[in-house]
Amino acid sequence: MEDCEESFGECQAIKDDFAEILDDDVEHVKARTANFKSRFGPYDKEINLAIHDVQTIYNGTEKFLSESMTPLDRMREPGRFWVGHTLSSPSAREKAFPAFAALLATKRLYRKHENIPEEEHKILKEYCSKDNHRLCENLKYRRVDGLCNNVKNPNWGANYAPFQRFIPADYGDEVEEFRRAHDGSELPNVRLITQLLIHEPVIKINMVTAMTSHWSHFVYTDLVHIGSSQLTIDGQQFPIPCCERESPVHPECAPIKLPSDDPLYGGFVSCMSYSRTVPAPKENCALGSREQANQATSYLDGSTIYGSNVERFRVLRTLRDGKLKTSAEFDEGELPPTMDILTTIFSGGCASSSVKSCFLSGSEHINFLPTTAAIHILWIRQHNKIAQKLLTLNPKWTDKQLFQEARRIVIAQIQHITYNEWLPIVVGKESWMRYNLNPLTTGYSNAYSMNIDASVLNSFAAIVGQFFYTMFDGHLAQYSSQGVRILDKPVNEYLNDPGSLFFSERVSGVLRDKLFKNNGNMGLDLPALILQTGRDHGIPSYTVWREKCGGGKITSFKELEDDIIDSDQILPILARLFKSVTDVDLFILGLAEKPVRGALVGPTFGCILSLQFQKTKRGDRYWYENPFSPAAFTEEQLGEIKKTTLAKIICDNSEIRSIQPKVLEMPDLYDNFPIACNSSFLPSIDLNLWQDELPQVQMPVTMATIRKAIHLGMLEVEERRKRETHNIRRNQREFSPGEPLYSYGKMMRIKREASEISRMSEI
Repeated sequence: MEDCEESFGECQAIKDDFAEILDDDVEHVKARTANFKSRFGPYDKEINLAIHDVQTIYNGTEKFLSESMTPLDRMREPGRFWVGHTLSSPSAREKAFPAFAALLATKRLYRKHENIPEEEHKILKEYCSKDNHRLCENLKYRRVDGLCNNVKNPNWGANYAPFQRFIPADYGDEVEEFRRAHDGSELPNVRLITQLLIHEPVIKINMVTAMTSHWSHFVYTDLVHIGSSQLTIDGQQFPIPCCERESPVHPECAPIKLPSDDPLYGGFVSCMSYSRTVPAPKENCALGSREQANQATSYLDGSTIYGSNVERFRVLRTLRDGKLKTSAEFDEGELPPTMDILTTIFSGGCASSSVKSCFLSGSEHINFLPTTAAIHILWIRQHNKIAQKLLTLNPKWTDKQLFQEARRIVIAQIQHITYNEWLPIVVGKESWMRYNLNPLTTGYSNAYSMNIDASVLNSFAAIVGQFFYTMFDGHLAQYSSQGVRILDKPVNEYLNDPGSLFFSERVSGVLRDKLFKNNGNMGLDLPALILQTGRDHGIPSYTVWREKCGGGKITSFKELEDDIIDSDQILPILARLFKSVTDVDLFILGLAEKPVRGALVGPTFGCILSLQFQKTKRGDRYWYENPFSPAAFTEEQLGEIKKTTLAKIICDNSEIRSIQPKVLEMPDLYDNFPIACNSSFLPSIDLNLWQDELPQVQMPVTMATIRKAIHLGMLEVEERRKRETHNIRRNQREFSPGEPLYSYGKMMRIKREASEISRMSEI
């Protein structure tokens, strides 16, 4: 109990004694790729059969399911919420085709030969995306889709690239089926696990504000977008009906069965719909086990604001003065643009309770909670303020130059806040320093390595990066500028409904609640869906990860007694649910670990988070501290960027007038006491350093030197003419009238005016 004051979590903090077996250099983290030739020979027959099966699913099963759904079915489908959370891009279905074919072919071959052939094949390569950039330009501004960030490997970290694996996938059939227990039996039902274990926030917070969990969500959605397999009807995405008994079963369905005595669903719902994450093709569409696609870029690049594809990127721009589109007709300043009313009605990711439509931004998650939308609004306003200031300073800049420079500054500010304010709270300052995640005080960083793949770790995307969901409040309140509570509802009533922000002071009201309140209870079973996602992605069990991160090998539940919060209550339940400690999911025991001193998470989650954000920093050529021209800031500009704080961003873009300097930490009476927004302790960045200065040519020239130069020019021309005349007379005879060259010379003879102009030009 003596460690209570040093922990952001419960008063059961522990020292991080895990061995430092993870080398600081993350170059050894590689995705599984085709690296050997199979001994089985050609696979044309199996591959062609697999392609035929996928075509049958696309053109038969999915067509039937789509035609069977009425408009009312589409609106009341219970999986609509999860569709909004895992909405796939329109092109995902096409890009997934070779991945599905490769998986089916791999399974056929594995059943025959009991080995997984991981090799390229000419038939599958024909179905691969042709959009593989091999030649990259050295551009000042990063591409919106993440391509060519790494010039040696252009697809690393790009939109729709596969997640990386630090540990090989654990599939029940070694290809794609859900992980099984050590004895081959099925793992416990995920809903049963969460029903017995997760009744309140798993990560309890004493010293940080709820804004920490919402900034965690913002960062996660910038790095990750997991898209599920869905039906496309009239250009809209809808959930596959995985719980309908009369419908044909889609092979991507993996529904969660609900116990009959379930306290929340029992008696009227027996199944929670879940369709699997869209697979990603391996390099050159090679055969092998299942990998999942990241439908965002893997870089911390503001893609949650600006989008991860060119189409969304263009839609969000005004194409005037470098600004993002806004809906200025609302009561409280600039809000994001909205979807059209029909898109809102049939959207899987939003159901606004207001007469207004749902918001449109770079990520579908903007409508997830009012707090999520509020953070997006802050950055949209920040972008437009920067663009306006740059326009004032540089009136000759084009719309594109203004937009890209404002975007570059916003991305740098997001990166700085994340690494300077958020990470030391989440992983603790020891890991923050050990993994070199701390920004430099001054100057450039030399951390970038072209050999580091910045692609997001699958374990982070599916499990660890979503730790913040267990911190969300049970209720969301809003406060007026006078501190009066004006609205308080259960958080599940806000989900995918931005309507509460369409009234005066609602944005600031939401922010006030998150800045000054700590966390309460949450009544939404997202953990069950996260558990299912982990099994879908083949994430190995907790004990495998614990050992990999240096925590030692565990063979019994008893060995965890000193490492787990409330171990006397949790471990007996786990022992009843799981046949062995080696079967327990990473999400369950990772969250249950006692937090490291000064951190929100335990050593295993801290290890994965630290490794991920080291990759994010060291694998990004456009990282804000890098010195590479033409993308680098000047040292003076970089110094201004490093003045950025989340507190100042909130002050500048909301109606809040006082705030604690460390927004993610609870206010106190000492060094984090709320201060006025115009205080010198909250400095603004000086954008005057971005003003173009026309070079003043200093020439020590007088009229005398000009006259002398002209005189020398005349002498030079006269001397040249004399030499030319001398050479002609010596080397060329005179021509007589009637000769062709004589006639040609007469015809081409220069006029007197042209001769004078020529002589002046020579001088």
